[in-house]
Amino acid sequence: MRPSALTTDIALRRVAERYRTALVRTARIENPDAWAALQDDLGAALTILGERGDDVALREAVAAFRDALKVRTRKRDPCEWATTQNNLGNALLTLGQRGDDAAIRDAIAAYRNAAMENNRKRNPLDWANTQNNIGNALLTLAKRGDDAALHDAITAYRRALKEHTRGRAARAWAMTQTNLGNALLTLGQRGDNAALRDAITAYCEAAKELTRERAPLDWAAIQNNLGVAYQALAKRGDNAPLLDAITAFRAALEERTRRRAPLYWAATQHNLGNALRVLGERGNVAALHDAVTTYRAALEERTRERTPLGYAQTQCELGNALQALGERGHDEALPASIAAYTNALAALRACGVPAYVAEAKRSLARARRLLRGR
Repeated sequence: MRPSALTTDIALRRVAERYRTALVRTARIENPDAWAALQDDLGAALTILGERGDDVALREAVAAFRDALKVRTRKRDPCEWATTQNNLGNALLTLGQRGDDAAIRDAIAAYRNAAMENNRKRNPLDWANTQNNIGNALLTLAKRGDDAALHDAITAYRRALKEHTRGRAARAWAMTQTNLGNALLTLGQRGDNAALRDAITAYCEAAKELTRERAPLDWAAIQNNLGVAYQALAKRGDNAPLLDAITAFRAALEERTRRRAPLYWAATQHNLGNALRVLGERGNVAALHDAVTTYRAALEERTRERTPLGYAQTQCELGNALQALGERGHDEALPASIAAYTNALAALRACGVPAYVAEAKRSLARARRLLRGR
């Protein structure tokens, strides 16, 4: 029996060891199909372990799937070949999302291989799943600066939605709409207002199926992403989407509670703080005070030990909000702003992110100048 995502780590390692033992006893030459099936099963167990943070297991999964493909050729067994190509793509994608660009490109190649056999005419839903996976891989590359991959990701998600319809596969449709929204949001954050509005439409579509009652944490994630999209629109100077962003973030926090999902709660608190800070910088001093409170709440979970970069980013934004208060006559906020920037700098230097360090240094210098001028 293949393991599932509910299998414990200890049980998964035992399962993997049983597959390895069986492989020792199964000769590839004498029984190639059984040998390939065991390699695929071993890869599946190792992939689940890898998804839980074990990079060594992920690399072993990739090796197992590639071994299976030495027997499961497209000519010899096209259906199993396509299945294993898809499994290989999943393992490579997880590896690539941890920083390995070559693994991402290999994942895309594996998914495209799978789609050649599981094509739209023969297996429409499998084809749509593969298009969604291709989109996920391309979006990972896009977030690292590859603009061509970003447009290709949007195309892949839209292809998937031709078969992932709400009437035919409601949850898959909603998840693909969410993924499309994420890709469009990334494009919008690079200056495309039409893409931002399309992202909002995609998220709203997804929320029709991933409702608060049916899937509360998925719904909360959509609300958070909606907030990010609205806030990006607000950067063009319009307060209406900024208020929509604040509403969306607060809605997300109704389900993304600190007890249920502490780091997601903190991330959304950070996002809410950003929206409140911008509103405050546009003249709403009460919103600046709320932003300070919200950032400090986020830092209760975004500690330096737990998420050093997230901690530093929130400290920087807290410094910005306090500095804005200081500029508006709240002199007591400036020493607190300097303390926040100092905390951020210490963490950023340890993280090895020179661009962020330089920005924090500039902010700290400005806060010190303001304080000296009082």
